[in-house]
Amino acid sequence: MGIAICCAIIGWGNETNPIFNAIKPVRSDEPADQVMTGTGIEEPAPKELTDALRLANQTHNIVFRRYGDDNIMPYLHVTLVFIYHLTFYPQAMAHLAPEFPWELLALMLNTLLNSCKSYSRIESERFPQSGKGDLPRPLPEDYAMRGLLWVDRYFPGDWFSNDKIDDEEKYFEVASMTEERKIRVLHLACRISAQGCKWLRYNPETHQFIVRPRHDSEQDATTPESNDYGELPDAAVNA
Repeated sequence: MGIAICCAIIGWGNETNPIFNAIKPVRSDEPADQVMTGTGIEEPAPKELTDALRLANQTHNIVFRRYGDDNIMPYLHVTLVFIYHLTFYPQAMAHLAPEFPWELLALMLNTLLNSCKSYSRIESERFPQSGKGDLPRPLPEDYAMRGLLWVDRYFPGDWFSNDKIDDEEKYFEVASMTEERKIRVLHLACRISAQGCKWLRYNPETHQFIVRPRHDSEQDATTPESNDYGELPDAAVNA
């Protein structure tokens, strides 16, 4: 479901979709004046994108409330991979971020942090591999996302190099994947914050995710961008 929702948001590659246009690779022969620049929304979102974002946010509002349910972790993982990619494209984030349920996401992440055993793994810039010295063991959703436009910044170059995993095993869930997936989710959230996301921030001293007041984010549409966000409230206070 998570992959389908993300693909719907970019219009399944529809050239009229502004998020897809913001993140699609630029051809070497494309004239410079046709490349999208800037950080604001240059045109109103088409109805198809508005509908896709509404469906996505309604689904997020349900899924992000299921604290302690490991079954929603693949959905959360896929969603954060998508958001992480969009943080490199301010025009794309300008469409997605304003209505995204950041407060619920922060509360879910802070719940996961309660059982985190290695803050260094989630705070590191390096992809959080298992560290057991074995060949890479991708998660089932890794194979499902492989090759999609919005994952090219995520996986290490050799992540799918383990040819000992046959096709039937690729989507087989094992118990150890639950903890590994949580680490991946928290690592992605830290990367999203480090990338300069205005809505979700991570405090390495308290090891908590915090959200920026929504009215401040909305004000950015009419005021110059600034990196001075001041004191941010705890997500629990704004839930």
